[in-house]
Amino acid sequence: MLHGQNTDSQSWAKFTLPKEAEGCVEEERWRKELLLPTMREARVVKSAAEIDVLRYVARISSQGHVRVMQSVKPGMAEYQLEATFQV
Repeated sequence: MLHGQNTDSQSWAKFTLPKEAEGCVEEERWRKELLLPTMREARVVKSAAEIDVLRYVARISSQGHVRVMQSVKPGMAEYQLEATFQV
């Protein structure tokens, strides 16, 4: 669903229709007026399982960043630290 204003950046996304809906004014109205608010809500509300996944990802990412900070030495290039993070 690529239509609407980003609430963080205030920029507008261009609305596009799938090929099978091109030229269908009713389909466009339905997507803009009904689907967009539903999609916004779905992005905000998280299930217990989604929260668990987000916590897991944050923990793994934090561990990677700590590992990078512990391995930094003078003269290291950014690509070397990136490689450490990716391992």
